[in-house]
Amino acid sequence: MANFNLSFLALFIYPPIFLLIFLQLIVHLRPVKIPIKSRHVFITGGSRGIGLAIAHQAAAEGARVTILARNLNRLEEAKSSIRRSTGIDVGIVSADVRDFDAVKEAVEGAGPIDVLVCNQGVYASCELVNFDTKEIKDMIDVNLIGCLNLVKAVLPGMKNRSDRKPVSIAFMSSQSGQVGIHGCSAYAASKFGLRGLAEALQQEVIADDIYVSLIFPPDTDTPSLAEGVLVVDIKCRSLATEIMALGDL
Repeated sequence: MANFNLSFLALFIYPPIFLLIFLQLIVHLRPVKIPIKSRHVFITGGSRGIGLAIAHQAAAEGARVTILARNLNRLEEAKSSIRRSTGIDVGIVSADVRDFDAVKEAVEGAGPIDVLVCNQGVYASCELVNFDTKEIKDMIDVNLIGCLNLVKAVLPGMKNRSDRKPVSIAFMSSQSGQVGIHGCSAYAASKFGLRGLAEALQQEVIADDIYVSLIFPPDTDTPSLAEGVLVVDIKCRSLATEIMALGDL
């Protein structure tokens, strides 16, 4: 009778354990190095800041690079900067990531993409009670919905690629995508959303040898950060924010 009870109990215990192990293997993948030499790297928010730095590095490593941003003049300046430092011409595309049709057209015009870097982002710091609802919507539309638009536009080509080499999608999150910070309610919401997107997407595309990365840079000296700080009205800053800015916490 005891043996029967143990066998009966094992039927309920072992299957969930095996399922958990299987899910662990799917969700927590080992790092995979994606070669970029002679492959197409498509970088959004690529006209300045982190995106431009990535574009410089990718071009220097022999990748075919396309950068996307809204401002055509900045894109031309970025293209000239990369040419001066690497001797390589990159493709430029002016489009708004909030507009799926514009994103789809840009992706189709650029050709097959091997590495997508979703780096676009806007930042502003303010207590939620004082935030304008339009600013909140714009931030979420650019930082989160823009990434959904990009992935949806790029995925068909990645899934149907002919060479079957591993490809990659990278999302540029933030330290505010790991922990909530005073004054960053809206920004944190847009960046925390990227984690859910990245984890769920990885499970959907791993069978196609597509690897998803989520990057959490700290505060970085970029034009976007400077502009985000400048647009903050003094009424949006509390004593806690000022103390944190001074490094006392």
